[in-house]
Amino acid sequence: MAVNIYYQNVRGLRTKTEDILTNVLINSYNVIVFTETWLNSNVTNSEFIDKRYTVYRRDQLCSETTKKDEGEYNIITNPNCFWNFSKDRRGGENTIPAEMTLDDQTANTGTKIPELFAKHFPSVFSNIILPDRLESTVHGLPYLSKIKFGEQEIKRAIK
Repeated sequence: MAVNIYYQNVRGLRTKTEDILTNVLINSYNVIVFTETWLNSNVTNSEFIDKRYTVYRRDQLCSETTKKDEGEYNIITNPNCFWNFSKDRRGGENTIPAEMTLDDQTANTGTKIPELFAKHFPSVFSNIILPDRLESTVHGLPYLSKIKFGEQEIKRAIK
């Protein structure tokens, strides 16, 4: 008896679910193996595999994403896991911390905290410097952040 095995190191299943499910449905595999799916308990088995298969999973817990590379990758592929981990580390509070420490460096100002964060996660951070004056239109349409209106326009709009 031949055993048909499908193996894929998916490096993030959420973005490939439709392609993989289609491939699985077309072929009759006896065993399907996925590694590095980056799934968590919020994703049900039926979202990525059909009922013909028994699923055995070992999802990575958010609390396990402390290594730098995994943390950077999780910001892109699973931001909820990263923010849940961050919230857990702050004792459940959902506020910006007043102080952040990385190795032997501590930041405690509104500009230093993001700089330290960016230093720790350089692959997902870009330091775009915007000009002092931005154009007020793009392709002839106004930027929403640049629209000016007065009291009379507001009164007319709500009547």
